[in-house]
Amino acid sequence: MDLHQQLNRIKKLLGNNQLTLATAEALRLASILPDQARWHSELGLVFNQLKHYDQAMGLFERAVQLAPDAADHHYNLATVQRFVGRIDQAQHSLQKALALNPQDHEAWHLLAQLNTQTLADNHIPQLRHALQQAQHPTAKVSLQFALAKELDDLGDYEASFQALQEGAQLRRQHMDYQVEGDLQVMQAIAKAYPAERFAEPKGCMQPDPIFVIGMPRTGTTLVERMLSAHCQVHSCGEINNFALSMLAEVSAQGLSCQDRLSLIAQSAELDFARVGQTYLDSLKPLRGTEPRVIDKLPFNYLYAGLIHLALPNAKIIEVRRNPMDTCFAVYKQLFQNAYPFSYQQDELAAYFIGYRQLMTHWHQVMPGVIYTLDYEALVQAPRAELKKLLAYCELDWQDECLAFEHNRQASTTASANQVRQPLYTSSLGKWRHYQRHLQPMLSRLQAAGIEPIL
Repeated sequence: MDLHQQLNRIKKLLGNNQLTLATAEALRLASILPDQARWHSELGLVFNQLKHYDQAMGLFERAVQLAPDAADHHYNLATVQRFVGRIDQAQHSLQKALALNPQDHEAWHLLAQLNTQTLADNHIPQLRHALQQAQHPTAKVSLQFALAKELDDLGDYEASFQALQEGAQLRRQHMDYQVEGDLQVMQAIAKAYPAERFAEPKGCMQPDPIFVIGMPRTGTTLVERMLSAHCQVHSCGEINNFALSMLAEVSAQGLSCQDRLSLIAQSAELDFARVGQTYLDSLKPLRGTEPRVIDKLPFNYLYAGLIHLALPNAKIIEVRRNPMDTCFAVYKQLFQNAYPFSYQQDELAAYFIGYRQLMTHWHQVMPGVIYTLDYEALVQAPRAELKKLLAYCELDWQDECLAFEHNRQASTTASANQVRQPLYTSSLGKWRHYQRHLQPMLSRLQAAGIEPIL
């Protein structure tokens, strides 16, 4: 089997969530890898997917040494350096990548995120020049979002929103998505999980998992970092293991699901204890020796009912933030392959309303099960709010949880830079800089009875 076939085999194992075997194969391949930049880069990407960031960084560093004139190697190295908190090194790697390829739109976008830009130190002229040269819509979108971020840093809110809106509209034009499909899913979930289904949970009783859920950009990463700074807690980050465990049980029972709506109906009839155990088993390659483990996938809010049935003793934390701060933070974030509702104001508002309605349902049918944490309260009174959160999680107080910026675990979310900084309140009410531009979103939320926090 040649190197290409071996890499494909490892990627297939990854795709099937066979992480232990994929890791063993990747480590074996690393020991026999020829000293060529291409193979070091390819295997580095595999280790990156496996969340083995030290190995990935070493392979990317070697790829840079072997082929210093290849911009992609510098960019790959920068992404991992950012994950592990080496922000200055990531900035240096991106500058090298851009010196080699000034049109690398992904490098420009990532560079804009690393620091708060200033009048004396920013990349706005270079971004505008790159936009003039860009031909592909994907490149234009990345550059517009990068430009919007840097202009926002400088307080030029009019120009920032213009760039943001142009980037979001262009992104939306090239997506096949209908928000109505997601809203139907949320309604079907609520119908499939009425109150009587929770009368007597019979799932796997282990108390290990802590699920952190909510809309994206609400502070879920901040909560994850605070909790995972505790000596008894390890975070697996944003993983899709619970949904995969549900699908595995659907397959094991030989159920036939033609579409998402039929899958939802079938999910309510599963062997919940087996779903819970399958999920816990899937975490073994990812977790450390700590007794508690965090699963921080915001989308798990869709499965909150099934999570409680499968793992009755698991903790579920919903992080909430000012609705308009939430929606604006989502709108201005360029996501890779997630959250397609985020690029059009009316769709984003409709999705948020659907989210709130489903969460209201969960609180009604599972009273007291889900802990709701307000982002605003957390950043303004962190010690008091964190004490209450730790008590809910049945964890003792540790000062390290307040010093979350020193947490050495990797972070791969959109907030990877922010969580390396001490707690700040400058994001509160930031949407008001753009209030005139966000009227379509605000009006739709208010019509649904959802008001921003003043």
